[in-house]
Amino acid sequence: MRYDVLAGTGAAGNRIAGAAAGCVLFFGIALSGTSEAHDGFGDLVEEILPSVVSVYVQAAAAESSAGSDLEITEETPFSEIFRHFREQQENPRQQNRMGAGAGFIISADGHIVTNAHVIMGSEKIIVALLDERRFEAELVGSDRSTDIAVLKIEAGEALPFVSFGNSDALRIGDNVLAVGNPYGLGFSVSSGIVSARGRTLAGPYDDFIQTDAAINSGNSGGPLFDMSGEVVGVNTLYITDGRSSARPGSTGVGFSMASAVVAGVVDQLIEFGATRRGWLGVSLQPLDTDMAEALGRDDNSGALVLQVGDGPAREAGISEGDVITGFNGDAVPGVDEFVRMIADAGSGAEVSIELMRDGEMRTVAVILGSREAAQGESLKPALFNEEPDIGNALGLRLGEAPVQEGRNHVTDSGLLVLDVDESSVAEEKGIRPGDKVLEINFTMVHSLEDVRDSMESAEESGRKSVLVLIARDQTRRYVALPI
Repeated sequence: MRYDVLAGTGAAGNRIAGAAAGCVLFFGIALSGTSEAHDGFGDLVEEILPSVVSVYVQAAAAESSAGSDLEITEETPFSEIFRHFREQQENPRQQNRMGAGAGFIISADGHIVTNAHVIMGSEKIIVALLDERRFEAELVGSDRSTDIAVLKIEAGEALPFVSFGNSDALRIGDNVLAVGNPYGLGFSVSSGIVSARGRTLAGPYDDFIQTDAAINSGNSGGPLFDMSGEVVGVNTLYITDGRSSARPGSTGVGFSMASAVVAGVVDQLIEFGATRRGWLGVSLQPLDTDMAEALGRDDNSGALVLQVGDGPAREAGISEGDVITGFNGDAVPGVDEFVRMIADAGSGAEVSIELMRDGEMRTVAVILGSREAAQGESLKPALFNEEPDIGNALGLRLGEAPVQEGRNHVTDSGLLVLDVDESSVAEEKGIRPGDKVLEINFTMVHSLEDVRDSMESAEESGRKSVLVLIARDQTRRYVALPI
């Protein structure tokens, strides 16, 4: 199996024609067997369809004929995007490329929600309405963590729009409608049920609704409606069996990011142009039954604090070994839920955290920091910005991490990975912001000077790469990175 992001179409002409023919045949059968003109979802679709848009993206073609060295397999997540990237590189004479997705209007003044991957690398974004009017759209902001983007068009008049519903109220088996622009054919509606909820596929903020409503390439960014006409999800990806070399279609396993996540992200993108998630400054581990028993807990809910860095948690007195059990009066089921609670609260929020320490319950007040700042600008007191040749060679932006002081020990800090170049080998090999660099060529590094010395020594020895020891939570692994 593989996951396919619902990327732009870009399909060959005969492939699109075949899909179109199939649609005509399908609708012909449906019409011939219909005895009542207004059965089904017709009234609801008439109400919601004017708020759905098709999104067409134009991106510059590659100027070089060099092909990509990125390995793409049938099992690669987001393979559709990478496939378009390779096709673009291998056809340099093409002046531009077009991709297609979907979106929906959420305000009368023209704010539109879609997927971030739909507009990735775009030079020009065109939004088509149901009445065939087209507008060039401005990108308001995007969030890669949830694959959500907000666009804005100026139509000169109030536009029909839809509102977010409560995805938490959905039940498995509830009816839903998926609307989008499959294969660039234009507006299309499919119906199904909620197959599962709370799916986590890739990131810490995932809350996917699984549905069997037909979702195909080009449906990206389209809305998933409940039966009241409210948006409960944003259609993002689907699973295929990978057995066909042609672009696969829906297999009845599609995923929509829940509105409970999307609504907050959209609000922040409109207000700030970026997300402002809350940040506590700890690393966490789930509890299993044995750990819970050893800690004197009746169940394995909550989140165990593994490390505490300089930041809000340390300032509030949270310590390694604490078990976080509550947040603002709500129980903390587990690590994933707690991470989302912190993020949703937003930077600067004053929150209360209930925790257990040495068998006793405590409550601490915390003013949350900014996750974006913690992974970016505010944690760059000493980076490779002054010597970009070193930073760019590894594809990493590094900063000196604070020493992690536990109640009974001090751990080696290493260097903190603040950012990773998206086009680098480091990104391809899975290094992520928040990881730590502990060694280079079997020599421990505690400062940027140590990194510089290790790389200079490798270059003097005629090496083209260095072996880097990466730490993430409690795991360690070596990665070879080119100098």
